[in-house]
Amino acid sequence: MYTKPQIKEYTIFAKIIYQLYVMKKTTNTFLRTFCFLLSAFALSAFCFLPLSVLAQQNIRDKFLVDKIERIEEPPGFHLTEYFYDEDNKLIKINYTSRFYQNSGWYDGKSIELFEYENNKVSKYTFRDLIYFIEFYDLYYYNSQGQLIREETRYTDGSLGTWSEFYYKNGIVDSIYCFDGFSIYPGYIFWHSIVPVYDENKNVVKAICTGPTTDLLGIPHPYETVVWEQFYEYDDKLKPNFGIDHLFAFDQFPGMGNVCIYERFLSHNNMTKIIQNGLEYYNYNYTYNEHGLPDTYQEFYLGYPKIPFKITYKKIEVGISSPTLSEQVFIYPNPTTGEFSVISCQFSVISIEVFDVFGRVQKPEVRSQKSEVELVMDISDLKAGLYFVKITTDAGVAVKKVVKE
Repeated sequence: MYTKPQIKEYTIFAKIIYQLYVMKKTTNTFLRTFCFLLSAFALSAFCFLPLSVLAQQNIRDKFLVDKIERIEEPPGFHLTEYFYDEDNKLIKINYTSRFYQNSGWYDGKSIELFEYENNKVSKYTFRDLIYFIEFYDLYYYNSQGQLIREETRYTDGSLGTWSEFYYKNGIVDSIYCFDGFSIYPGYIFWHSIVPVYDENKNVVKAICTGPTTDLLGIPHPYETVVWEQFYEYDDKLKPNFGIDHLFAFDQFPGMGNVCIYERFLSHNNMTKIIQNGLEYYNYNYTYNEHGLPDTYQEFYLGYPKIPFKITYKKIEVGISSPTLSEQVFIYPNPTTGEFSVISCQFSVISIEVFDVFGRVQKPEVRSQKSEVELVMDISDLKAGLYFVKITTDAGVAVKKVVKE
């Protein structure tokens, strides 16, 4: 994930390359030669510069959260441990604790299990090993691999709460949340969220609609109110739990399931939640040498809670010589129509576009001669995520492209 200045820098650079590429087709011999040499120089610079940036920006993909523990004096402790499969997908969370409550010490212990279909979490199960409480969440996706529904069910299969997610231009545009439990027969409590994003793809505002409530917090079934919440963020990378696609799951212990969708739909770490001009929640972070959070602490109405420490495990030692995939670039990405495949070192022989289920969406486009660039038009495809199979004279690479 590039930072905003780097995105701007390389976007401008790529545009320069493209303009030079177009200009070198002019019939003026001198101008064509000049533009060819200059574009060759620009392309070579473009190919080498991102490699160092990749080493920095892809650092998040090199580290997975191993455990999170609360920073407190013994005998109290809260420890959350994360376990992954050989493909670095999160499969289990172990939670153990000892806490003081009502003049006594108590133990806590639970496990959380994740099941997958098509590399997406399809089922999440929570089991409390002390009080033997269990429930599970089911997740449903559309043909583009986007989460469209979340259900919470109990062991008897009864439906508790559920949420539905709607998309526009490839991002979540509105969310509807429902509660199956109601003191009013025949009425289902609900509220909606319309997220507003900034240029960094962080949710900076949520326009919410829901039932009014009385002084005890009991909703009125047929009266609605609209309110707004505002959010602020740092400019750092978020911790990697291996489930970026699952924005409906709170991956951090100790944050009380507050604004889950808004936090995990965003690219950076949320630092403030503001409503009616009042800062309800503040989140303070410290960062390690890689720019990843290594501690965080929640403040509610200015009152500090006990901080947490994050420990990471490295899943790849260092950065070796660049792979074929790292030396092939797609620009622009996301795109509304055409995109170019550019190779630093190799000739691009052909490109082909598939959907998330492996079905061909755009047939193979082959180069007529040895070229470092090929262009594909996907303006007729639906918005969503696609995979581009790129065949070069050095092998085959697969890259992602987002159609807006």
